[in-house]
Amino acid sequence: MDFRVLGPVTAHDGDTEVELGGPKQRLVLAMLLAAHGAAVSTDALMEGLWLGALPTTARKTLQGYVHHLRSRIGEALRTEKSGYSLQVRDARVDERRFGAEVAEAQGRLEIDPAAAADQLAGALALWRGNPYADLDDSPV
Repeated sequence: MDFRVLGPVTAHDGDTEVELGGPKQRLVLAMLLAAHGAAVSTDALMEGLWLGALPTTARKTLQGYVHHLRSRIGEALRTEKSGYSLQVRDARVDERRFGAEVAEAQGRLEIDPAAAADQLAGALALWRGNPYADLDDSPV
């Protein structure tokens, strides 16, 4: 499974885009991806979803979002003691691949400028718009 955040938040199984659900479910995924494998507490996820105006069903609704996401992206979405984490290799997240490609190209710059330029062009091709573009109205 590949995850893209350099533009709208999407997940892909091969060439097929995975249906992630509505904006709040994609926001949960985005917060977990941004944590780079660290656990995100249930409280932090609920705060991010509802910005302090928690509905009485917030915890149950969050559990529903996580259940739906897990059914789509699999066991990489893990339940932790205090919340949830998403365990994916850096190569599976476009934002992390971008950073690695840029760092590698910088190291090549003096040795092989043409190869470094090609690598930077490849890194730039990962961008599909503003990061997390479909979640622009979320302050998280």
